[in-house]
Amino acid sequence: LENYLWVFLEYVSLNLTLAVSSSAMCLLLAPEAIGSGIPECKAYLNGVRVKRFNDTKLFFVKVVGTIFSVSSSLVLGPEGPLVHLGAIIGASMTKTARFEWSVRGFRTNHPRLAKILGCALPPMKDDSHHHPSSATSSLRGMQFPKELDLFNGSAKGSEDAGGGCCCKGECCCNNSIFTTLANDLSHFRNDMERRDLISIGAATGFAAAFGAPIGGLLFSLEEASSFFATTLLWKTLTATTIATFCLAIYRGDLSQYSVISLAALSTPDDHVFINRFLEMPLYAIVGAAGGLLGAIFNGCWKRMTKARKAIFYNGRMSAKARIIWKIAEVAFVSILTSTLMFVLPIALKFTCKSSVGSDKFESAVDGKALSDVNRFNCPSGQVNELGTIFFGSRDDAIKEILTDPSTFDERTLLTVGVVFFILMILTFGVSLPTGIFMPTVLIGSSLGGFAGLSFQRMFGDTISPSTFALLGAAALLTGLQRSTVSICVILVEGTGQTKILMPVIVTVVVARYVGDRFNHGLYEMAMEMKGYPFLDHHISRIYDIHKVSDVMSSPVRTVSSVERAGDIEKLLLRSSHHGFPVVEPITQKFLGIIRRDQLVALLECSIYMEMSNTGSNRSLVSLDSGRVRANTADSERTSLVDSPFMNLAYHIKDDRYVNLDESSRKLKTLEDEFDQNAWLMDNILLTEDEKFTFSRDETLPNRPVKRKRRATVTIEDGNLVVFLADDDRGKHVDVASVMNQGAYCITESCPLSKAQSMFTALGLRHLVVLGGKYGGTVVGMITRCNLDERFIKERTGCDL
Repeated sequence: LENYLWVFLEYVSLNLTLAVSSSAMCLLLAPEAIGSGIPECKAYLNGVRVKRFNDTKLFFVKVVGTIFSVSSSLVLGPEGPLVHLGAIIGASMTKTARFEWSVRGFRTNHPRLAKILGCALPPMKDDSHHHPSSATSSLRGMQFPKELDLFNGSAKGSEDAGGGCCCKGECCCNNSIFTTLANDLSHFRNDMERRDLISIGAATGFAAAFGAPIGGLLFSLEEASSFFATTLLWKTLTATTIATFCLAIYRGDLSQYSVISLAALSTPDDHVFINRFLEMPLYAIVGAAGGLLGAIFNGCWKRMTKARKAIFYNGRMSAKARIIWKIAEVAFVSILTSTLMFVLPIALKFTCKSSVGSDKFESAVDGKALSDVNRFNCPSGQVNELGTIFFGSRDDAIKEILTDPSTFDERTLLTVGVVFFILMILTFGVSLPTGIFMPTVLIGSSLGGFAGLSFQRMFGDTISPSTFALLGAAALLTGLQRSTVSICVILVEGTGQTKILMPVIVTVVVARYVGDRFNHGLYEMAMEMKGYPFLDHHISRIYDIHKVSDVMSSPVRTVSSVERAGDIEKLLLRSSHHGFPVVEPITQKFLGIIRRDQLVALLECSIYMEMSNTGSNRSLVSLDSGRVRANTADSERTSLVDSPFMNLAYHIKDDRYVNLDESSRKLKTLEDEFDQNAWLMDNILLTEDEKFTFSRDETLPNRPVKRKRRATVTIEDGNLVVFLADDDRGKHVDVASVMNQGAYCITESCPLSKAQSMFTALGLRHLVVLGGKYGGTVVGMITRCNLDERFIKERTGCDL
């Protein structure tokens, strides 16, 4: 007894240390790492801006935290975090600013060494010296004379900037591999490419977890992504195939290419899945049971999440106390889990089974099949079935149950399913990186195997318990997350049995139907609990009888095409909106839309215009450090947008201020280069003939834009704002140069269903509503909040 006590204390202490370490790491370093991360992926891909969704620190905390939590014997798995990690890796491909600046800085500080080490500028193409007068000419052919002095500095060092090489007798080399790589990666630094790469990354993580390349693709298509272009199909399939192949190379076996390995089903009758139409009602029963259990789990999780919020965020608990209590909750769950797993194999005598005559257990004792099978308080010649599952590899336990549930006692399978189900309810939701796929498959296969053995005892030996073990896993997975197609493909890919497809489809469809009768899927509920305004593609028919004007927000704060800087400063301070319609000052005609961060960037970088009336002309002045003048008639609006160069140069990255700290007035971001050079530098190059050419496709700028800042950017009450110098408030900003001229709009008399369709199909954040006497005046704005079911019910009074 004393030996057991010491072993118990060591076991509990080890699990407790791992669980608490993982929880403390997440709470203190990256709270966003808590949970599976799949709801965040779905919300982000649906168009919701999730805070710090793809942070670098979050990635490392998620990796280490997942390893610790999975190793702590808690009832959770690594599959959900793998999806999130894949999405972070995909998003990281669009965050290449630091790499670009490293290349650029090395080329500036060590120009000759840069040519040898791959940081030189690539050779200029022949079309780079075309005159910019042609409206259809490429932007990379634009040239401006040196006397424009756009950078408030001289243009020396041109011999190092060009693509040619003139070393005056020295050994000449002009290697630009890293410059080209940085430039190629810069094309992904936009929201569209980021969304596609996150979809591919999520699919890759899921495929690696289950060893199902096609299943991973379908998971991203069905579950994760709201907008999935057909061009992504082959790209995603290529990525998922490479991911599973790399796992196979790592394991040294091309048949082992997943984190969870499903067993290859074998039956004595090759036609067992074809000729068993009479078993269809049994498949439906298993599906209904799985859907009901999934609904019970989702309901319990939702209630426990609400209880946690009521306890931890009641307004009376400090942040430090909240962290302590969350870690204490993790410690309690860890101790409870370790205690049950240690005590139950000892207390339940039916778990001991003789290994004599059983090939599985005989080979297991020899260490060939299950490395962690042990006697655990059973007499000599026997093995403890619960100890085999609790203390061994759960991946191996899943394979053994799916291969032949009859090797386990029915009571053992029922105990594993019930105990793990209760523990999973308690564990999923604590402050740990958690996934539910592995425990769900284990629970479902155990309960399904128990049902299969019971059906076999009632209806004869023609019933295959292995089939029902697999169907149990499919039913419970569907009951929890409400996926259908991806689960069917995953199970068929994992088992290698296409003949089981029909029973799986029947089970999955029934489980989905039964679960939907009670509540939503787990990930939809998680997004609801976290406050993400997720928009479903399903549109209620009642939306057809309501108009856009019934739910739109009005009046709308608009910005003139040419606006005073001080007025923009006040607008940002007095509003919390993230998008503003741009209108003509006199007619109020709708022109486009501009984001809040774009307005802030204009003021921060001191991009102003000077209006001067001399005769019939006026001139435009932009950039504090230089002068770009364009003269037009009074009847035409003078703007930098008239210049194709400026149209590209004014492209402001949508994640420019994503990591601005509210407690500090400094930018703390990986893309910190904006502190010195604003956002023109992606497109500027000094050529050998001392002329500026503007490019994004072939070259990188050779030095930063040096400019004195006259504005301070910070966050006030959660909103991005800017504070200007007193002498800048009277200057004018050419808002129309930066606005989105292709913004979507809708009339106020359109059906509400049309607005919902546009939002879900196009991934919009703002939809401008037009009306008025002539139909071109901005009368309202539609955002995600306006399309929320509760908001629509409140505005219209209809029960949706």
